[in-house]
Amino acid sequence: MKWGISIGMVFWMACSRPDPIFPIEPRIEFRAMYPDSVKEPIDFTQLTEENRLYITLYFQDGDGDLGSSEPDSGDANFFLIDTRPNANPETLFYTLPDLSSDALKPSIQGEITVEVAGLLRTDPFVPAETTSFFIYIKDRAGNRSNVVRTPTITILAP
Repeated sequence: MKWGISIGMVFWMACSRPDPIFPIEPRIEFRAMYPDSVKEPIDFTQLTEENRLYITLYFQDGDGDLGSSEPDSGDANFFLIDTRPNANPETLFYTLPDLSSDALKPSIQGEITVEVAGLLRTDPFVPAETTSFFIYIKDRAGNRSNVVRTPTITILAP
């Protein structure tokens, strides 16, 4: 009788905690970025659509621990690194919402679009600058994804 209970417990544990479909380290793919140019804002309290950039990524995570359950916590998990040589390298930090799934399988995948508002030129004396971004994400366990690069974006004078 002891063996029947032990085998039953192993079977139950195997059914309730399936192996991830994807590796536990997040993986991302660049999908889209729009528009291809944005205006530098005059006033950061009055941002408009012409001051906003949208970047869409596809993501996968084997253990489903992407994002933060407390988006206002300040725990950065989405990173954009400006590629302009005089940007010192400027890194923008964002906090993704909790992307975990309540499904039986822990693996998650999908698309997420991040809004980047208020990009600035590094040289105020030129009418336009171009840049691109390196992007990576981190899950709650601290696993870092691969790095992707966006196409070029133009930042126009106000």
